[in-house]
This record gives sequence, C-alpha cells and structure tokens, in this order.
Amino acid sequence: MKKSAKPIIVSVLSLLLIITALLLVTIAVRLKYDELTRKKVKVENTLKTVRTRKVNLIAEYQTFSAEGRIVNIAKERLNLIKRTSPELKITVSKKQIDQLNRKINSQYE
Repeated sequence: MKKSAKPIIVSVLSLLLIITALLLVTIAVRLKYDELTRKKVKVENTLKTVRTRKVNLIAEYQTFSAEGRIVNIAKERLNLIKRTSPELKITVSKKQIDQLNRKINSQYE
C-alpha cells in the first residue's frame, strides 16, 4: 500500500497557519504596547506640566498674600494707616462674669 501525502500537507499547512496566527498576535500586542507607552509618556508630561503650574500658582499666591505687600498697598493706594493702639478697651470684673454664669446656669436647669 502506498501512503498518501495528504496528512503531511494538512499537518504542515495547519502548523504554518498556527505560526502565522501567533506571529500576528505577537505583532498586534507589540503595537498596542508601543501605543500605550506613548500615551503614558504623554500623560506623564502633562502631569509634570500641571504640577509645575501648581507650584507657580502657589508661589504667585504667596507673593500676592504677603503681609508686607498688603500693608504697602493699603498705605500707598488706599491711604490707610496702621493702628498702633486699640480704639476701644473693654473691662469686665470677675464678679459680673460670675453673676452672668449663675444666671445662665439657672435658666438651663
């Protein structure tokens, strides 16, 4: 009996088909990996830019909210003067405070 070559051809073709499929899957995964790597680098650069902007805004805020700057603007532009002593001084005796505390406590009992 003569052996047929069909099983060998089918085996070789199926092996080539499997190798081709694996090769295509490998190439697709590699392309997706490269794309994700590019996106990652882009997002990292954006994050770095945002962080730099945040630091700059904090520095700018600190510059604008500095006490010396505010005092100078108040004096020069608004013609305000800095008070050196309090305008009104309130004094309360300890006896008056105790009387008020007793009155409040009696109302809540």
